[in-house]
Amino acid sequence: MAPETNQNDSPPWLKKLEYSSVGIEMGLSVAVGALIGYGLDKWLGTEPYMLFLWFFAGVGASFSALYRTLQKLKADNATEKAQSSENNSDQRP
Repeated sequence: MAPETNQNDSPPWLKKLEYSSVGIEMGLSVAVGALIGYGLDKWLGTEPYMLFLWFFAGVGASFSALYRTLQKLKADNATEKAQSSENNSDQRP
């Protein structure tokens, strides 16, 4: 069984790298959706309907990824704020 790790123990640069990857994830979601749609159009002969359908599915997936990342950022900020207020209250006489 793996020991539990606290995400607050990760270095700050790792958090920034994780948040910066959302742009890559958004771009890849749209590109993969468009490629799937293009391939299905060629295979089924339904040009351009599958391309549009899968393109917009990729856009939806990219916004979903953005929303998840923003929720995680919000939770991390709340945790950091709570920890800093704990530290400040511990230092007061």
